[in-house]
Amino acid sequence: MSSCKYEILTDRDKKILELVEQLKVVDVFTVDNILFKNTKCNRVCQRRLTNLSEFNRIKRWRPNQISSYIYYLGRKPGNIDHSLLISHFVAYINILGGEVVKLKREWLIHEGIRIDLFIGYRLNDKNYIAIVEAENTKNFDKKYEKLEEYYLSNSYKELFPIMPKVICITDKPFKPGVLDVVTIDTKFNNINILLEA
Repeated sequence: MSSCKYEILTDRDKKILELVEQLKVVDVFTVDNILFKNTKCNRVCQRRLTNLSEFNRIKRWRPNQISSYIYYLGRKPGNIDHSLLISHFVAYINILGGEVVKLKREWLIHEGIRIDLFIGYRLNDKNYIAIVEAENTKNFDKKYEKLEEYYLSNSYKELFPIMPKVICITDKPFKPGVLDVVTIDTKFNNINILLEA
């Protein structure tokens, strides 16, 4: 139990709650790299998340005693690993020195096309918009075909001024076509490719 006997909700706590609401699932790594960038260790972040959990502002869960907690609102998400890939991607944008301007999770952009994440970010004095897909269990081929059709039919112009960059977080190979895709592995070893794009 927390050493604090009564709840004190700080501005940073409000930002944590807002982040959890936006990303659906977070862990200490995500919150620490987005909201606690200037601290030397993640202990402050862990303490704030623990307090929020103990006062029932957020829920937490871990699969076993040696795993890290994951934090969420409402009902426990089904595919936690998938959701954490998306959250970690946003954290890595911050690690690269970028600034996230807009986030939208699980957005139905067109009939039959629900994207994992739409993100607007600023990196190296350039603005980007991107569709981010995480594929840790299945192939990206079917989703790619839908996105390519979306691009070729110019349907993207209903929502966006230009076709957003497509970023896929996957370890599985797929056959690219007309649409250019930035592929990042699930361990984020090649995340620096975003600096070159």
